[in-house]
Amino acid sequence: MQRLWLILAVLTLARTTMGFQFQSVAAVGPLLTSDSIITHTQLGALIGIYLLPGALFAIPGGWLGKRFGDKRVVLTGLAMMTLGGAIVSLASWLIIPALPLGAWFAERIGRPVSTMVVTFLAIAILTWMIPITSFYLVTFAAIGIIFGPAGGLIMALPAQILKKQNRAIGMGIFFTIYYLGMGVFTAIAGYARDVTGNPAAPLILAGVAILITVLMLIGFRMVQIRQVISSAATQ
Repeated sequence: MQRLWLILAVLTLARTTMGFQFQSVAAVGPLLTSDSIITHTQLGALIGIYLLPGALFAIPGGWLGKRFGDKRVVLTGLAMMTLGGAIVSLASWLIIPALPLGAWFAERIGRPVSTMVVTFLAIAILTWMIPITSFYLVTFAAIGIIFGPAGGLIMALPAQILKKQNRAIGMGIFFTIYYLGMGVFTAIAGYARDVTGNPAAPLILAGVAILITVLMLIGFRMVQIRQVISSAATQ
């Protein structure tokens, strides 16, 4: 049990460092776009560049983990990321303690899929509320806190279907898709702002993406249940 809490502490520290780095460009975004230094599309691309290289290194990182040991590679990567700089907004600050607390809460409930669905729906609604509410700080805080239960559960999904011998490479593929999405969709969000002229366009797009995630999660669980039934039938 102590080993599990140590792993959780390491992951929390990694998320803290990533929060500092990823939000640093977004924090000065209004200054860059208000003076027409860059467009919103370019701002989104600039934010996405931080995570986009991960698409190149995720699978090799999985191979290195399999070759030299997961713990050794993770600690090396964590040390390099920690030395990189200092990513963060209010929501990201609150996500940091919310992740371990949310994982504990979700474990106590014992309904991971239902927890994620409710969390995603709440975040989508709160995201759409940002442009129309004057209590935006409260809204951002709520997003950061509510995201907590889903964060750890999302990361646990690949391990539910990957065999131990393929887990490192499988997680590499998982993170490749993740980094590609984070690198590309931030630019798409900025492009939506430029094309529509509506400052709320990226937020609307984000809410729609979250709803699509709910549908994909339900589809994932249906496939998983079908595999379990098929495996049981063959035995």
